Formats: sequence, structure tokens, C-alpha cells
Amino acid sequence: MVQYFLRRLFALIPVLFLISIFVFLFVHALPGDPARVLAGDTATLEEVETVRRTLNLDAPLYQQYIKFIGNILSGNLGTSLRTHEPVTTMIGRAFMPTVWLALCSLGWSVLFGLLSGVISAVKRGSIGDHAGMFAAVSGISMPPFWLGLLLMQFFSVQLGWFGTSGFDSPSDLVLPSLTLGAGVAAIMARFTRSAVIEVVREDYIRTARAKGLKEKIVIWKHALRNALIPVVTMAGLQFGFLLGGSIVIEQVFRWPGMGALLLDAIRFRDYTVVQAEIMIFSLEFLLINLLVDVLYGLINPKIRYS
Repeated sequence: MVQYFLRRLFALIPVLFLISIFVFLFVHALPGDPARVLAGDTATLEEVETVRRTLNLDAPLYQQYIKFIGNILSGNLGTSLRTHEPVTTMIGRAFMPTVWLALCSLGWSVLFGLLSGVISAVKRGSIGDHAGMFAAVSGISMPPFWLGLLLMQFFSVQLGWFGTSGFDSPSDLVLPSLTLGAGVAAIMARFTRSAVIEVVREDYIRTARAKGLKEKIVIWKHALRNALIPVVTMAGLQFGFLLGGSIVIEQVFRWPGMGALLLDAIRFRDYTVVQAEIMIFSLEFLLINLLVDVLYGLINPKIRYS
């Protein structure tokens, strides 16, 4: 297990290197001139060129890339072109709100998805099964920003139970996490239902039932444990998407997270922040996939790593 983990960890290095090249070239290919944006619309050409030289934007791309990689290896993500604040400080301030939002969203959505998926699989074809799948399809189809506005209008404006924006207390997590996790809960419910239905057809499940085991034990101890492997894969992928895909929800609820920071950086052509955030999102996604692979062995001891 340890050797497998270390081997996979070292395999991330060339992947991150290729990602860094793609991110660097993609960001520099974006339309707009950061020097012009920072200098202002009324700046002269001389002033724009001065800003460009100050920020080293006039250097060849390969030199800028070497500096970019050097900064990453040294733990220095650069300085914001707009605020002149260290990017590490800006990301550090926005990182935990996004992590808390993603964890809360994943937590309730996985719990709800597992329960409703198992119940739908066991009661296949019943009214509860159809109702659960209808709710799942509705959750997938509903635009997150629209759901967020509805929840905000009802629970914040009319009832006054929660705030409408910001992250000042744990209660502020409720509406954004419900909004962000609705689609994930629907996906997990459908995925769990399919996985459990497939597993309960196996011979060892029929054998367990023939031995007289209670249906609850057969489902929750034997069937669900084997059905969890593909479900864990989906949960890991969804967690990665939650960390990097909460931009719209953060805008709706004025959440001070990574998504809002990335959107502001794109708007003001602050490419040092854009590069750093995309690299961090990529690293998060790769590490989550590695963690999911390790969890396989804990869920099902039959899995061996070689």
C-alpha cells in the first residue's frame, strides 16, 4: 500500500508539469492586455510600457514560464497584478471558505444519495422509487443559481432564518451547501441505486438470503459494501468538481471563496492569480483521485495494490 501510494504520488509530478505548461500558455493567450488594464484607460503608451516592464511582461514567454515554475517550486505563487498582494495570501484567505462549502455540500449530498439510492433499489418499481428518481432528475435539471435564489428568497428574505451573503457564522453555510449539493445528491442517488441493483443480483447475495440472514443485514452489510466502490469513485470526482466548480454559487451568495477570487482575477486580467488558482485546483483533483484509490482497499480488503 505504501509503495503504491508513493509511486502514484511521484507520478503526479510529470502530470503537474504538463498542466503548468497548458495553464501558462492558455492564460497568456487570453484576450486583453494586463498592462493596459492596470495602467487605466487614460494612460499613455509610455505609461503602459512602463507597467509592462515593471511586471516583466515584456520578457519572452519561455523566460516568464521559467520564472513561473521557479516561483511554484519555491512556494511563491507571485504577486497580484491588481492589488500587489502576495497571491499565497489571497488564496489562503479564500481557500478555507471554499473547502468548508465543498465539504458540507458533499457531506449531506452523499448521505442523502446513499439512503435514497439504497431505498429506491430495494423498493424498485414502487411509488417511493419513482418519487426518489423524479426528485433526482429534478435536482440534476434545476439550474443551481435559480435554486439558490429560490432558497434565498424563501429562507432569508421571507423567513429571515439565514443571511443572504458572506460567511460570518456556520449558519451561513446552510443555503449555499444545499444549493451546491443538490445536483450531487441527485447524481449520487441514481448512481447508488444502479450499483445496488447490480450487486443484489450476484450469487453471494442470493446465498446470504438463502442462509436466512435478515434483509437489512444482506443489504447494508453485504450488498452496500461492494456497491460502494463505484459510488466512492463518483463521490471523489464530485468533491473535485465542488472545489473547483462553485463559482456561480459563490457569486449568488457573495461567498468569499476561491471561485469568486478566480472570477475577479479573470475580469481584471490578473493572470498570476488565475495561473495559481488553476494549478491549485488541478493539484486538488489529482490528490482526491489518489485518495479515492487508497480508499478502495479500506472498503474492500479483497483489492490488492501491486
